[in-house]
Order: sequence, then C-alpha cells, then structure tokens
Amino acid sequence: MPFIKKSFFKGIILAMLLLFPSISNSPIERNLKNQIISSFSIPKEEPIGYLTIPKLEINDPFYQLNSKNNTVSKNIEWIISDAPDKKYGNMILAGHSGNSKISYFQNLNQLMIGDMIFITYENKTYSYEVIDFYETLKSEMHLKRPMDETTVTLVTCVTLTNRRFLVVGKQI
Repeated sequence: MPFIKKSFFKGIILAMLLLFPSISNSPIERNLKNQIISSFSIPKEEPIGYLTIPKLEINDPFYQLNSKNNTVSKNIEWIISDAPDKKYGNMILAGHSGNSKISYFQNLNQLMIGDMIFITYENKTYSYEVIDFYETLKSEMHLKRPMDETTVTLVTCVTLTNRRFLVVGKQI
C-alpha cells in the first residue's frame, strides 16, 4: 500500500481516538492524539488590510469580503463595496460603537474635518482626509459622498438609538 498517503492513516487514527476516547488513557496516547490533532489544524487566516486612524489610536485588520472573520461581531467589517484602489469608488467599513472589546468605532464621533484615515490594502497604503460626517436612520440606505472622488465611508451605530453615524474621507 505505498500509494496511500500518510495523512490517510493519520485521519483514521484521529477518528479512532475521537470516537473511542477510552483507548487514549496513557500520557503517550494523549500526546499522540494531540500531535495528530495539531497536524490537522487549519492555518490562521491573514487579514487583507488594516484601517489606521491615528487620532483614535485605531490600527486594526479587516478581511476578505467572503471571510468568516469579515463581521462586526469579530472585527471591522468590509461591507460589500469597492476596494481602495478603484478610481471614484467608495470603500465601506463598519464597526461597533459601545464599550466592548469589539467596539472599534466607539470614538468615531470624535473625528473632525481634516483628520486622517489610512487604509493598507494588499500591501499598499491609501491616505484619506475626513471631509464629512453625519447621522442617518438605520433604515436609510443612501450614502452622502462626492461621486467624483475616491472615498472611504466608516459606519457605526449610535448607541441605544435607531441611528447610524457615518464618516466620509476622500483619498488624497
């Protein structure tokens, strides 16, 4: 059976160890089980970019649109929109406000016109200057931004309301 890969046998051993835990009582067997399990570990997903806002001390990752890590319940979420390298595009990033460890945008309302936002995407950094900020109802879907500029829109909820707070930056 030289044509059968070693990983096939590891899989069978792993299945046996998981299905029949009583056979893994000794420290040697537990160590073997841990080695086999760790050999099947899924590699950690790397972010596709970083959002940096020096004024707010934000320097946090975001992930591919189809990633399980691309969600506000874990990270800054890249909402279906343009990448920063698309001329006249608009990249939309969302984050929680509030006071939990995932409240990346808790101080977003402290940004002012002229403040800087940086997006590192596919190993290139794009600079943006804040040009507008406003609130809308959560039910409103229209974004206010100049259509003849490449922009980023940062979105968060206004805590305990039915409103959103948005910040628009234009690429410079």
